[in-house]
Amino acid sequence: MAQTQTLQVDPTLMKRLKKFGAFDVGACFDCGNCTAICPLSSTSTVFPRKMISYAQLGLEGKILESPDMWLCDYCGECSRTCPRQAEPSEFMMAARRFAVSKYTPTPISRMIFSSNAFTLLFMSVTALIPIGLFAALTIPSGPQSANMFSFIPEDLIHYAGIGMGLAVGLAVLIGVTRMHRRITSGMRLAGQKGPGLKEWVKQLVPTVFKESLVQSRSKECKTNPTLSERLTGRWFNHMTIFWGFLGLLVSTALRFLVVPTNGNVVPLTDPVRLLGTASGILLTYGTLGIMVARLTKSEVSTKHTLFTDWVFLVLLLLAGLSGFVLEAFDYGSMPWLTDSALAAHLLVVFELLILAPFTKFAHAIYRPFAIWIARAYQRI
Repeated sequence: MAQTQTLQVDPTLMKRLKKFGAFDVGACFDCGNCTAICPLSSTSTVFPRKMISYAQLGLEGKILESPDMWLCDYCGECSRTCPRQAEPSEFMMAARRFAVSKYTPTPISRMIFSSNAFTLLFMSVTALIPIGLFAALTIPSGPQSANMFSFIPEDLIHYAGIGMGLAVGLAVLIGVTRMHRRITSGMRLAGQKGPGLKEWVKQLVPTVFKESLVQSRSKECKTNPTLSERLTGRWFNHMTIFWGFLGLLVSTALRFLVVPTNGNVVPLTDPVRLLGTASGILLTYGTLGIMVARLTKSEVSTKHTLFTDWVFLVLLLLAGLSGFVLEAFDYGSMPWLTDSALAAHLLVVFELLILAPFTKFAHAIYRPFAIWIARAYQRI
């Protein structure tokens, strides 16, 4: 039997959601077309219609307790066919941003999503951290030095990266824990029996493989795509970014733990170098593809782009390009330019990581985790 629940109504919820990108969902008159047209919606996951109704009624708690916002793949089909131009797909993305701002342990996410000025201020202030370290710890390099890390010790960079990764991981872990608590609480209140450990373990592997490594649900939104659509579409671009970023993470870890360079130039045929280069190409290709789609507004899902979306994409692109520039200067034995390129690359990566728990980057963790919960509770 479902438990009773006291619902708290917030009449300002719609106004607050608009700050996160929910454009004109107030125009919705509950026709249900968005749910009917959605290839991923089902009898157990009636989205976007149900989520929009929660927002119109001011039920913030119900939004945060539902995994449905994370099940949406943002294909834009519902917005394309909406008779009221209420932009239901944009609402689903706004609901995600809103949820991230509620799950993260600080108000930083809410302020970043709702204020462009704060985003720039936050990035400017946090940039002072690596710049200060560069100024304090820089080792002067002679004009003939060919050692990349004559600028700043290689071990220091790696240990700083580990520290940053742990801090980011802790923030994400807190957010994921809060999301799990809210969603599972909502499931129990709806009368759904919680899964046992066996079911959680059973659903873990298909979730990791299908939703993270392959992102198979995305392909369900497009039937019989052409080769061109495969190589330029959202799914392929997202996959190249994901695998590119993962490859760069692995190559960096291998370089630190297994085969450190000690600042020396590594041959282009070095396996770890090849992995890093190939991953950089994937990351750059996918990022450029998404940027072009957003600039040309070639898809319904790219019609609206928030400032924070551009910040994320620009940082990704700069991370890839600055890595290639750094390699070129290093192989060309240009110490001063190598040092400058290394400083720029590290600064970009630092900004990308420190923003990760509070921006769209966090979706890469929250979405698979929410889908795992939905699978365990047999919602999908």
